[in-house]
Amino acid sequence: MEFDESAYELMCNKDRVVSLGIPCTDEHRVIEFVGCGSSGKSELAMHASINVILPKSLGGDEGTVLWFDSDCTLNPQRWIQVLLAMVESKLPADINGNDIVDSCMKRLIVYRCLSSHQLLYSLNSLSEEYINNVNVKLIVVDNAASFYWVDLETDPISAGYHVSIPATIKMMAKRDPALVFILIKPVLFGNNKTSEYLSQTWQRLITLRLFVLSTNGHSHFRMESINDKSMISEFIIGPQGIEFK
Repeated sequence: MEFDESAYELMCNKDRVVSLGIPCTDEHRVIEFVGCGSSGKSELAMHASINVILPKSLGGDEGTVLWFDSDCTLNPQRWIQVLLAMVESKLPADINGNDIVDSCMKRLIVYRCLSSHQLLYSLNSLSEEYINNVNVKLIVVDNAASFYWVDLETDPISAGYHVSIPATIKMMAKRDPALVFILIKPVLFGNNKTSEYLSQTWQRLITLRLFVLSTNGHSHFRMESINDKSMISEFIIGPQGIEFK
């Protein structure tokens, strides 16, 4: 990454690990979206995921996405709506994109983990052979802090998951240099981007922390790097997904 590169140019960089449509380089493969509720974090992760599952003929990676839906908020109808819009925008008007959408959705594998124990167990079950066989390119955890407070209030063993889980992700990233992770995390106090509450192990895991916020309370949003103020990008969320300005 060149330091004078704009955020949008970085998103369009063809030399990234996979075609996510978000900032991603070899040095930034564990990405965290931070923001308050309804700030566009999950939409950005969905946008990135769709770019991965799209066929190569339409500019995607034709890879598999593993989505850990810890909050049980993944909306299949929204996925199909945005995916169909992206497919149809790349096809001639007389070609129906439904078959392509069906094949793309088969490359999205959703895990519904209801505890930190289930999340850790599921991550540890992903062998290198499995990752290669199903061509996993991206792993999304939505959200990384789902069970944090509950675990802290139960017992020391449960709290220890928040050391074991990031350690497992770090091991997986080291094992497969082409694998990218997106972790979604809400902020505690409004738009305070510097507030941090997860463990030091979590914090050291992240290689690129992006703060996301709404600029008009409805459809316009801004994404900026917490550590690099020059990396700022604005986008709109509409019926057909994300459009970067």
